[in-house]
Amino acid sequence: MLAVAEVWFIATYDDKPNLRSTRLSEIDFIHWKMQVWRGLAIAAVDGGLGWVIWLQATGRAFITPPAAGERLADHGRLLEGLLSKTRGLGVMRNSTVRDTNTRSKASDYWTKEGEIMRDVFEQPEVLESQRNALRRLDTTKVGRDAEAYIGTFLGSVQIVRNAGAPS
Repeated sequence: MLAVAEVWFIATYDDKPNLRSTRLSEIDFIHWKMQVWRGLAIAAVDGGLGWVIWLQATGRAFITPPAAGERLADHGRLLEGLLSKTRGLGVMRNSTVRDTNTRSKASDYWTKEGEIMRDVFEQPEVLESQRNALRRLDTTKVGRDAEAYIGTFLGSVQIVRNAGAPS
């Protein structure tokens, strides 16, 4: 919108007084002024948008976030839907595994996929790329990250186990 206003202003600006000016002080340097005005306009728009974002972020205007109870209920509904989809996938998998024809097709697919991937990983370009990746790998950092992840996971499991224990 600012660009449209600037193009319109420049297109409709009357520069005939500049043609008749005899001194430098009489010339209207409109293009230089437009750079200043453009910067001020962008700053004003940024300030207005920042103010609107601040109002929204602090909850003083516009959309109010749902209450904690509503969010918990929504998450519960989402988890129930996920559970029903997972159960449906389990039923489909059981019916697929119990059918000998479908089971043999799946087995053939995974056998063929294993052969293809073995061929891919035996190619010299792939082997060289793997070696390069392993050279750049910082094993101590990966070990620390893994230990931190496992510690966090097991720590939360310990808390759950202790929370359910009788006092």
